[in-house]
Amino acid sequence: MSWDTVYDRLEKSSCACGKGSIRRHSYMRMDDWNRTDDGYYGEEILCEYCSKKFHIEHYIRNFFCPSWEGDGISDIPFLVPIGMTLQHDASLKHFNFKLDEKIVSSYEKSNI
Repeated sequence: MSWDTVYDRLEKSSCACGKGSIRRHSYMRMDDWNRTDDGYYGEEILCEYCSKKFHIEHYIRNFFCPSWEGDGISDIPFLVPIGMTLQHDASLKHFNFKLDEKIVSSYEKSNI
């Protein structure tokens, strides 16, 4: 059973300061049984200023989803200041916060 690449795209977005960009490749592949797999690779901050101040982290959340509607995984990338992490403080909260509420509840305004 082999996997064939359906697409492999280069995606670009503005960085935090707006003077550079962030890029990554997105892909989708399919096997002989028409199962699909998609994801990202090669994420890179292409800005001298932002690459020294930020790193990329993924907030991954699992949720109930019927198999015909998807895989039930939400993967959202964020620029996070170096020396800080989303997983450390945000995962300690046991409330039903949205991600932005978790960040606000975990970090002081001056650090955000």
